[in-house]
Amino acid sequence: MRLVYLDLRFSNLCNLSCRTCGPELSSSWYEDGIELGNITKDTPKFQRLRSTVDDLWSELEPNLQHVEGIYFAGGEPLMMEEHYRILNYLIDNNKLDVTINYNTNFTTLKYKDQDVIQLWKQFKRPIRIGASIDGMFEQGEYIRNGFKWERFVDNFKRLKSEMPNVDIYISCTLSVFNALHMPKFHMYMVDQGLIKPGDWDVNVLQHPEHYRFQILPQHIKDQFLQQYESMVSWLEKQLGANRAVNGYRSAIGYMKQQDLHEQQWDKFINLTNTLDKLREQDFYKTFPEYKL
Repeated sequence: MRLVYLDLRFSNLCNLSCRTCGPELSSSWYEDGIELGNITKDTPKFQRLRSTVDDLWSELEPNLQHVEGIYFAGGEPLMMEEHYRILNYLIDNNKLDVTINYNTNFTTLKYKDQDVIQLWKQFKRPIRIGASIDGMFEQGEYIRNGFKWERFVDNFKRLKSEMPNVDIYISCTLSVFNALHMPKFHMYMVDQGLIKPGDWDVNVLQHPEHYRFQILPQHIKDQFLQQYESMVSWLEKQLGANRAVNGYRSAIGYMKQQDLHEQQWDKFINLTNTLDKLREQDFYKTFPEYKL
């Protein structure tokens, strides 16, 4: 059997502990996961496909001879040794026509002495990057704990400058946290010339239920629908914005069709307050639009 496409998620190694994530997908969630009772101290902090990189490599290497496309996700793939080993293998073996896609928080571009942009430049096909962030400035840093907005922007500008043909877009998880923030975030990225209007994926969060945006109080839901319908109207006038239009329409449909019980809002607030104390953060200070 010749595998021509690989979907690779090597481990839960990650430098962020996002609010809508957990210890099974991010090693940085480990301590908070124990405090919240989601895991015990017996739970391994790092969860890997194989016990060592070499063990995994012995399985992967034979399949790299015929590979045509690779999708890297995580954890955070740009922190992982396995990811860099694969890129170097492809370069050393002159397999430079492979299509490479990512889901990454895009907060780091280096691993030890290796610069990923210098590696990407050697491939013939445009690298495709879904930058997985959920907000700008302090809102983005709150949702994705450990995230630094200015560092992200610097990385974004450097990539666009050095690799103008790169296909990079924002992959935004829509949750109760950023429901009213996302359209402003989207417009800011466009106004700053960092992305085109259509370079936007809306990923509607499904689980856990107490993080769904449908739990919002009615007066905030009304604001949500007004903002999102306005975004659809604007995006429909932009070239190549179908992906973003469909994402916002989907969000509107979810909001209109699903009405979650107010107990989910209480659960959300209680959990958020607990995590705020652990992380020395303040939800209502960061998102004042949610003050009732």
